[in-house]
Amino acid sequence: MARPAVRRDRLAALDGLRFLAALAVVLFHFVGQTPWSMITIWGRPYRSTFPEAHAYFAYGRLGVDLFFLISGFVICMSAWGRTPRDFFISRV
Repeated sequence: MARPAVRRDRLAALDGLRFLAALAVVLFHFVGQTPWSMITIWGRPYRSTFPEAHAYFAYGRLGVDLFFLISGFVICMSAWGRTPRDFFISRV
């Protein structure tokens, strides 16, 4: 079976940043929840279960903003050098 062609215009750094943003959101949901969310793990609040990690992973909520920022840039980048018709077709 033939492998699909690799696109040469992809930016690997953006793919890596999108992965890190998604991972930050996952870790936020697992470790970084805030006290008012009332979510517990194994019957104890996140903050007492992961006291050191909680302070860092609480910023994982910013991963959503980073992910959408990168996605918006990628959509704009996909329009470069295309007619509006070609861009529309590529998005559909």
